[in-house]
Amino acid sequence: SGHIKGLASDLRAIGMSTEQLMRAAIQSGIEWDQLIMEFVNSDGSGGWLHCAIAQVGKKPRGQHLVIDKTGTRFFE
Repeated sequence: SGHIKGLASDLRAIGMSTEQLMRAAIQSGIEWDQLIMEFVNSDGSGGWLHCAIAQVGKKPRGQHLVIDKTGTRFFE
């Protein structure tokens, strides 16, 4: 797990939805390995943003994903 290695964190931000946080992270220009919007409710509330960076020497995958009760898909 990236969390155990210090390469990942789950984030929430006061005053921002998880989707707003995802869009801000994408627009930041940081080379993320993965940004995963996890378990956001159908009304847009709840959930968190999993942010992971690549290990030293590895190229970031640049994945933007959504994981919820319906499965995993690319974030649009």
